Amino acid sequence: MYKVIHVVETDSTNVLAKEYARNGAVHGTVIVADNQTAGRGRLGKKWQSIAGTGLYCSIIIRPKCNRSEYSKMTLVAGLAVAERVENICQKSIELKWPNDLYLSGRKCGGILCESSLGREETDDFIIIGIGINVNSRVEEFVGEMRLSPVSLMAVTGIKYSIEQLLSDVRMSVLEKVTLFEAAGLAEILPSWKTRDMLAGKNIRCLAVGGRVVEGEALGVDEDGLLYLRDCEGVLHEVLSGDVQAS
Repeated sequence: MYKVIHVVETDSTNVLAKEYARNGAVHGTVIVADNQTAGRGRLGKKWQSIAGTGLYCSIIIRPKCNRSEYSKMTLVAGLAVAERVENICQKSIELKWPNDLYLSGRKCGGILCESSLGREETDDFIIIGIGINVNSRVEEFVGEMRLSPVSLMAVTGIKYSIEQLLSDVRMSVLEKVTLFEAAGLAEILPSWKTRDMLAGKNIRCLAVGGRVVEGEALGVDEDGLLYLRDCEGVLHEVLSGDVQAS
């Protein structure tokens, strides 16, 4: 049975999970908090955690794959979470490359994967941070955040057990990680693509070389990378930056 470490409050479950991982916590250990005071998304963005209403957790992974594959774990975890949340709330979950989950056109969750490399690959670990707005009311979000996120309860009208959601999500993530380690992204990508909310849309983003480009999103390739084609037909690899529909 995987260990669950529950805390009432922490600055970030990812930060806490790193401490446990460095001290030898085993694969599958999960840290979950009722509240985060400094939750983070990618690129240093703030993740607003409303106490007692969301799932804020981090899963420690001891990867059994090449280090070159670690960056793909965000897609793996995103699909795992999306599938399980869909099953629970009976609503379609879309995935916005590389790490956001959307419900009814609004963000309901996100994934933050952070890796740590040891002297040997056996010492490596990956922290999969997961934040899901579960029972939050839209009016509880403050400032500009009130305009963009949504929760499962706000869409379905149903209040969910966060404890059960944690159990289901952790199981799904660990199953998908095992599949990924055995078969690679090829076994993950087809299902991920069915939920890709950017494919075929006109997007604006930062491309390789630091230039802002605009064009049609071509979807995620076998390496987990996103490309777009601009109005002149030129292909651009999208950096792991903030992608906006234009």
